[in-house]
Amino acid sequence: MVAESLGSYHLMHLENVLSDLAALAANESTRPEFNGKPQLIHDIATNLQNGTSKVQFQCLRVLGNICADNNINRDLVMQDEVFAQALKSSLSAAGEQNKTIKHTSIIVAFNFCNDYESAQKYLIDNGFVTVFFDLLDQLHDEDISEYIMRILDMLVLNESMSEDALPPSALHSVIQAIDHSSMAEYSILITTVLSYNSFRLRAIEDNQFDLRKLCALYEIMAQSVEAEDNCDTLKDILGTLADISGVDGFIDKVSWDHDLVQLWRRWILKDGSGSGVCSLRTAGLTVLGNLALNEDACIKVVHDLQLHKDIIGAVIMMSSAPELHAAGGFLKNLSISQENKRLLVEANAFAAVKKIINEDISPQVVFSGLSVLRQLVINSYENARDLAKSNAENGILSRCLEIGQKSDEKALKIETGRLLCEFIRSTARLARTNELLLFLTGAFSNDIAQVKLLFEIILRLLLDQDQGSTFIPGTMTAWSLFAQCQEAKMLLVALLDERNDLTDRLRQLVENPQVSREVIMSIDAIFVVLGYPRKGP
Repeated sequence: MVAESLGSYHLMHLENVLSDLAALAANESTRPEFNGKPQLIHDIATNLQNGTSKVQFQCLRVLGNICADNNINRDLVMQDEVFAQALKSSLSAAGEQNKTIKHTSIIVAFNFCNDYESAQKYLIDNGFVTVFFDLLDQLHDEDISEYIMRILDMLVLNESMSEDALPPSALHSVIQAIDHSSMAEYSILITTVLSYNSFRLRAIEDNQFDLRKLCALYEIMAQSVEAEDNCDTLKDILGTLADISGVDGFIDKVSWDHDLVQLWRRWILKDGSGSGVCSLRTAGLTVLGNLALNEDACIKVVHDLQLHKDIIGAVIMMSSAPELHAAGGFLKNLSISQENKRLLVEANAFAAVKKIINEDISPQVVFSGLSVLRQLVINSYENARDLAKSNAENGILSRCLEIGQKSDEKALKIETGRLLCEFIRSTARLARTNELLLFLTGAFSNDIAQVKLLFEIILRLLLDQDQGSTFIPGTMTAWSLFAQCQEAKMLLVALLDERNDLTDRLRQLVENPQVSREVIMSIDAIFVVLGYPRKGP
């Protein structure tokens, strides 16, 4: 029978009494006897705070055992006003002679909060997070450090955790404590700490020590035989690296001649098709892509670093949606600059685009490829010409028409229409001659049905009430160019005769007060050239 308190026991016998209580608490069948004894818990916590080292050790044994998998006892412990300070004191005990007290206190804390969110919140609210991070820095015993890491793992994931509860050294402490063998187990702890912006900023401060080690551990894991078993971990770390590279100040702290940039560039060129290698390539593309967000950086990437050649060459090896999507996004950013467009095409960017848009992995991947192609032909007659001339060999334009015609994804249909609009606008120098239709039919091996399909895809932008205000100017420019070519004009007349909804939409736009004067003038010009009345019958 467990006593209600320790008050009836003489101090001389207290150590033995506590030892007997610890043995009872260790037994699952007798552990419930401690339920509903708040005075006993209070007496044990008081002796933990004030007793001799031997009494303190036995108090810790009792507390650790009664809290093991017993939420009723844990709740009793939380209700005691002495427990928090007593446990904090024993965790902070100094000196080699108190090593056992400190280690035992860590195990007590683990038993107290293991799989019990209320107890975890209690530790957070009472300032134990900083205590455990300090212990992680101080103690280098592998077994006891594992308990600390497991406690921190639970606390950091608790919904009560906040950025303010973490000490400034939290990231460094965790990074220092892990190696490649424990990376998978504690990756969530790392990524959760780095989900807070202040710690992302700390990761890029000074010599980026913590970021360097994180990248090194990530690379080891990605290339290990266990990579396939750790796909979720690799994905989480990849996302974290992307978040770090997206913080304000990243570009200022990590220059293009930084050794980390060389590491990330090597990742892009990793050969292989396993999930680990794919993750590395995706990470390299994502992080470096976040360094190239302004035009000057994009020009430097292409003209000075020749990084575009690495990306284009790497696309051929890629097989996963994330890396192809990341490559497409990077190439799109690079191709926005007018100074880069021609160099990208000369480096075989069309081959990379072909790979991206031919992979039916996800609509997002295909969309990124279409966006690259659109940027490459904007205001570039040479690129538009090469795209048309190479279609017979690589089928890129034909594939775009297929996407625009058959895809169920509205975003893909719209992006295809935008691409084709820019393609036609970039061939404007042919628009006032009979060469235009010849140029287009030649691109599709003289298949006039393909040219007609191209017209229809562009016109779908006009039929989309939601997208019209954004894309009508470009669409109308493309159409006004078509209408100047005699043979194209005949084709357009036939097309409009078959599609009343298209002419109705044009007339509707003319009457819309929100449509710009430029667009209205283009529509009027088209009606005049095609011989259609501005207003319907």
